[in-house]
Amino acid sequence: MNNWNSRFIKEKCYSLDNDRFKKKSFVYAPFPEIDKHGFQDGEIRSIIYSDIIARFLRMENENVLYPTGFNSITSKSFLESKKLYKVLDSKTEEIFYNQMSDLGIGISNEKSISMRGVEYISILQNAFIELYEKGYIKYKMWNPYYDKDTNEIYDSFLGVNLPKGSLKCFILDIDGMIPQIVADIEKINISNEDKEYLISKFEPCKVLKVEFFMSNGKALEIEMENPEYMGGISYIFINPNYMDIAGYVSMDERESVEEYINSDNMLYAYSGLSAKNPLTGTDIPIFISKMYSKSIYLGIPSVDSEDALFVLNEGFDSIDILSEDGLLMNSDLLDGYTPIEAREKIIEAFTEALIGSVSHEYKNHEILLSSLEPFGALFPFLEDKDKLNSLSEYLPYLFSSQFRPVLGEDVEVSGTPITGTMSSFITEGLCPTLSLIYDEIGSIESIFSIDTKELYESFLPIKKAYIEKDKMITSLLMPIIFYNIIKKEVSYALPDLFLDVTFVDKSLDIHHNRIRRSNNNLMDMDRYIQKFGCDSIRLLVGESNPDMEMIYDTYHLEDLTSYIQDIKRTLLGAKSDDVLSLDYYFHKLIDSTREALDNGNILKYVEILKAFNDNVLFKENISKSQAFDYIRVIYPIFPSLAEEVYSSLFNGKYSLINEGWPN
Repeated sequence: MNNWNSRFIKEKCYSLDNDRFKKKSFVYAPFPEIDKHGFQDGEIRSIIYSDIIARFLRMENENVLYPTGFNSITSKSFLESKKLYKVLDSKTEEIFYNQMSDLGIGISNEKSISMRGVEYISILQNAFIELYEKGYIKYKMWNPYYDKDTNEIYDSFLGVNLPKGSLKCFILDIDGMIPQIVADIEKINISNEDKEYLISKFEPCKVLKVEFFMSNGKALEIEMENPEYMGGISYIFINPNYMDIAGYVSMDERESVEEYINSDNMLYAYSGLSAKNPLTGTDIPIFISKMYSKSIYLGIPSVDSEDALFVLNEGFDSIDILSEDGLLMNSDLLDGYTPIEAREKIIEAFTEALIGSVSHEYKNHEILLSSLEPFGALFPFLEDKDKLNSLSEYLPYLFSSQFRPVLGEDVEVSGTPITGTMSSFITEGLCPTLSLIYDEIGSIESIFSIDTKELYESFLPIKKAYIEKDKMITSLLMPIIFYNIIKKEVSYALPDLFLDVTFVDKSLDIHHNRIRRSNNNLMDMDRYIQKFGCDSIRLLVGESNPDMEMIYDTYHLEDLTSYIQDIKRTLLGAKSDDVLSLDYYFHKLIDSTREALDNGNILKYVEILKAFNDNVLFKENISKSQAFDYIRVIYPIFPSLAEEVYSSLFNGKYSLINEGWPN
């Protein structure tokens, strides 16, 4: 670890303080996926970008919470990284701690998050229990995507192309909350394309609501996500578990329907009624059935293979609505149209005729929270037959060093451990909010409490977040979802979670290949730091456009190293006398770089510095007072160089961060 960073840690430059009058700021960057031996895939841009902003804000005398990939300020987290390589030892923690420190990332060793940690895991597991008890998290049979080669399961949010399996797992149910979540997404200053991508994960759709009049004169309100297939409805099932069926059964069939309800062997019972199809005028038979877990099920065998098999086995009539060339038929005004064309046509026709209305719905409201990874955050429950028993009184529930769940001898809860661990959807999704609790409170506290409410109000919204494009779902969408649950549960208004978000593209090697084990091109980050120094790597990141791929070009890094040495030599040659003729340029540098960093525009900040160096620093003789201003301006991106010059030229006894941004 560099001596200057040891000084930062000793002086607690990265820690929150208790000054109530300081402006509070929250800068966030999720931890990149890493390898056993450090940042071997080179994905360090998000944490360096955010560190630059955090250092600047501290120089502006703000109380900065910077829960970088360590998931909390002054802490080191391996919730995600260690799961990948089944590693849990102090050597691994030391590798990452030292690499982040040597890269100039603002961390400390006051708090630590690991699978054997106490505080953070307790807070995480307690939040999981709270969400379960309030009904947001459910434990049930589900159909995740399953990769048999890796024995891992995935949510549809991730867009994987895998077969589905059937497994009992934890899911998050946000039914009814998605419109507010979408509203929060719309407020973030990201591109419309990115907003559409995030919202698409909920599978938005237009739903046509229309009344089907029954043979007894009553109306059956139907909601159709695919109204273009209305002409093919061949039967209707009404579930007695979801609806009062008294008005949907004829007097003649009540006895047979009662027999069905009390039977375990029958699939359905005829209601004695039919409904008039408002599109074609055909009569659709109505049955009482518990086959589908919804109030009303529309059987359309012409477009649904399971329905087609059902009518074949049961001898039901089926209405064909698709011709061999894929056009609709037997569908009245929709005949001859493609299904896509017919969808808009029927919606327009029914709404104009005032026989239908349209609502915007979201089909995907359940999110997978279970992972089959053998290492991660354990579920804080024991399963006892069909019941879950909470371990809330015995947190944290942790792994041993041999990766076995460990329960204390005093645990008086019956049941067995639940297979799997928490997925990144919840461990990363809760990170921004849990970081506040961990740093400020440091013990188990409800995410819905008055104390946490005060923290949300003090530090939110997150002023600046840098998130890898590959982690948009886990690190942006999921935190918004969990925060919306908090806002729904508490009885007071809360600020938004995110204010300004920048997505960061991937990093490539010099041959423009993605850096990963399968490409046999993993990096030795320690060697890069030793050869080029942290400031050169930080400059490589800072001069790259976050929206574009960054290339680890070793030849360019050599040039950047020489460039920084030129800056150092120039600064150490500063004269004692003031050079008044240059004051204008220095004032302009101070103001323009402050504006760029205030706006989170690091690329602009670096461009301004480079232009100043070329036009002023390398051409003119500067005074020591001007050098003092300059090193404070470059401190966010060149902390090592700035501290070295500060110590050599000004005999600085404390960290330069204490000098503040120049005026």
